[in-house]
Order: sequence, then C-alpha cells, then structure tokens
Amino acid sequence: MEQRYGQGGEKICAYELKGGSCFLQGQNGKYMECVTVNGRKIVLYELREKEAAEKWTLDIPARCAYGIACGEEGTLCLATGESAAKNLFCGLLSERDAAAARRTELVYGTMGSLNREAAVSMQAAIRDFNRENENYYITIRNYYSDACDGTFAQRLHTDMASGNAPDIMEMDSLLMYYESYVRNGYLEDLSPYLEQSKYREDILWNILNAYEMDGGLYLLAPHINLETLQVNPEYGIDGEEWNMGTFLELIERNRWEKDILLAGTPQDLLYYLVAGQQNRFIDWENRTAAFETEEFYQLLVLCVEYAARDWPDADGATYEELCRDSLCAADLFTSYRDYLVNVNLYGREYPLYGYPTSSGQAYKIGTCSDGCAIYAGSENKEGAWEFLESLLGETHQKWQRAHDFGFPIRRTVLAELRADGAELMVDREKKTMTENEFQIVDNVLQSGTFTRTVMGRDIWVIIEEESAFCFAGDKSVEEVAHTIQSRVEMLLSE
Repeated sequence: MEQRYGQGGEKICAYELKGGSCFLQGQNGKYMECVTVNGRKIVLYELREKEAAEKWTLDIPARCAYGIACGEEGTLCLATGESAAKNLFCGLLSERDAAAARRTELVYGTMGSLNREAAVSMQAAIRDFNRENENYYITIRNYYSDACDGTFAQRLHTDMASGNAPDIMEMDSLLMYYESYVRNGYLEDLSPYLEQSKYREDILWNILNAYEMDGGLYLLAPHINLETLQVNPEYGIDGEEWNMGTFLELIERNRWEKDILLAGTPQDLLYYLVAGQQNRFIDWENRTAAFETEEFYQLLVLCVEYAARDWPDADGATYEELCRDSLCAADLFTSYRDYLVNVNLYGREYPLYGYPTSSGQAYKIGTCSDGCAIYAGSENKEGAWEFLESLLGETHQKWQRAHDFGFPIRRTVLAELRADGAELMVDREKKTMTENEFQIVDNVLQSGTFTRTVMGRDIWVIIEEESAFCFAGDKSVEEVAHTIQSRVEMLLSE
C-alpha cells in the first residue's frame, strides 16, 4: 500500500502496489511517479488522482531500489540484485527498455537454485541484453524444483517433447543429456551462426569442437574448466610420451603399491578412463561403437584387477597425502592461478598430463554456468543467437572470470588475463606464476586435444551396469564388452 500526502500532511490517495518503492517527480511535471521492485521486475507507475497507471515493466531480477532520477534519456534506477552478495547495479531504464509490446520475448531456461534464478554473471548478461537489444528481451524460466523432488529435468524434458521448451537452455547442469538431446533433434546446430560471428577468428576451436556431434556444434561454451592429470613426480614420466601404453607401463612399475587414480571404486576408475577417450569408443556421426576392441579389453582387465585389491581406508587422509599415495590425480583448473595450488606437491613448472589414449592424450573440458544451447523448436532462433553471441563479447568474457570463473574461449581475452599475472597464497607463502608456467597452461589450452568431461548418461548407465558383472567375476571381459557393444549400438541407432 503506497499513499500520497498533501503539503499539510493530509492523505490524498492510497495505491495498491506490490514490492518496495521509490518516488520521483514525473517527467511531464504533472504527476508523481513511483518505481516498485518485487524481485523479478521493476515497474514504473504514474500516480494519478484515483489510480496508479502502469507505464512500463522491465524484467530485471532486483531486490530493492535505492535511488531514482529522471533525465532526457530516461529514468536512472540504482538497485541491488538478487544474489546473496546483493551486488549493486544501476541501469538507465527508458521506454525502449521496457517496451515488451514492441519487442519479442525470449525464454531462458535454467536449473537455477532456490535463491537465485541463474548465476550472477548470467543475471548480468541478461540484464545487459534487456537494456541494449532493440528487438528482444529475455525472461527466465526456473526448473529448480525438478532438482529437489527427485525428478531432475523431467519438467524440462516434457516441455521439449511438447514443443514448449525455452528458446535458450543453460546446459551446465544438463551435460549428461547433451548427446541424447542432439540425437532427438532438440538442439539447434550453432555452426552456421558461429561461421558468421564477428568473433569467429578469435575462438579457441580446438576446445569448442569437443562438443561437435554429427558434424554439427550444438552447444556454446563461452568459458570452460580444464581437467588434467598430474602424475606422481616419483616416476618422472615425459609428458610428450604420455599415452595408454605409458600409463600401463607405469602401473606395472608400481606393482600396485600405490592407488591408480584416487578412483575409489573400479566403476570410478573405468569412468575416468573411458570418458577420457569416449570419441575412440563412440562414433556419433556413423552411430557405431568400438567396445569389442583390445583397448577396451585392457581397461576392463585393469579395473577387474583393481577391484580385487584390498586398498587401505583413506578416511582422514589429506588431499596431499592421497596424491602422494597415488600414481595419478585429477585436477580441475578454472583459472591460471589454480596452477599454483599444487606447486608444493609437484614442484615449480610441473607438466600437465591428459587422460591417456592409444594414440596420445586428451584433456577434459567442462562448461561453466554460461554454457548454452538453442532449442531447435524455438520460433526465435535469431534472437536467441543474438544473446548467445553477446556472451562472447568483452563485457561478459571479463565479467564471468571475475565472478563465476572459467577460462574465456577467446584468444585475445585469454591473453589479457595472462597479462594480468597470477598470484596465490600457498601454505601462507605468496606464489607468483612464472612465464614458463603460464606457457605450460597455454600450450594445453591452445594446442591440446580435448574431450567432454561428462559422458552421456544413457551410455554410461549401460557400461556401469554391464561392467559390474565383470568385476563380480560373473562374466568374462569379452562377454561384457560384447553386451556393451550391442546395447550401445542399439541406443545409437534409435
């Protein structure tokens, strides 16, 4: 309830409005105006004698408005955002910004969270897009409840099947379904858009192409996380000679004295090794599988032997102790300075290994909160692409690294990040990254071979179910591989 009072303090009128409010003198000089903020949108009202007339609505996730001022270009609003940190932002809210009647709505789908509808950086990207784009504006559809009630993504999948899915889908929480979405025709091929993008020549294609399927690219990852292996320095392995053969030789030299990969279970170890070379075992374009091969037999035999070992209980051990008692350890890098975390364990200028394959090694990459896809059934694909391309602009590429981390996909922005330097406190001592250490990370990012961190859920379920018979001694390696081959190829042919 908002009320207006006369100069003598008498009540003139009361208005039923939702949300916190700020008053200002209207631009026409005749009526007072009022801006309300209700968490999901900002609304400007003109307070007339008997009613509050809504002038426009702006879809911006905000919590409170603190200051309002009018100018020739529009209304300036100073407000705090919805995030836990209550980030302060200001925006010039003009008639154009809020003219939903003159712009087309795009729906952004997110698995979100209970307290926020998207990551901080994505809230900012959507807010900027809504303020600047002449033809489209974005609203958010939150599927978070699906993650709470045991039916993860079920409502989203129903919307996809019925043709009612969001125009833009946040994919970071949905990577396990990526292959399935592509096979079922739910995602738009972004290759034609990327070929015409003004950022095309600046993109790290060796990274982005890890998401290629059937000759198309159905996901844009403006920022990525890098997953590598570190090999125990006791063994002095040459990174350039690292492959599956070298890996198996390392295990033989070790004589099972150390754990292999901080794996925990034989299924965990198998997942690490198969996911690292999933492109070797699965040909998406030709819809064939290659599990009845010596390479896969080797992995199964290794995991069977791993299952038979009586490994000591690691409860209470520090991460450093676990790494020293293992041949390899997986590490996640979200920025250059993450390299410094392990310098006391592996020494300065330590190499970064990929997951071993028969022909070499492959590094794993994962998306960040801004990994997005376009729904193939959208009627507004061009507008959806305008938003996705904005995530390659300098504003978002730099904002993301400050708040949600991840390496930018553009070479020039990555070079700026490197030029800023990197420091980190390690065991109460400040470590500064050397040029050689920067180069070690850059060599991987700019020249490495990559595979997706997450395997397709449908395929991994088959491998996990069938390999359990092998680990329990109920079936031979060959029998298990044959069943996996048959089931996976049947899945691919559907």
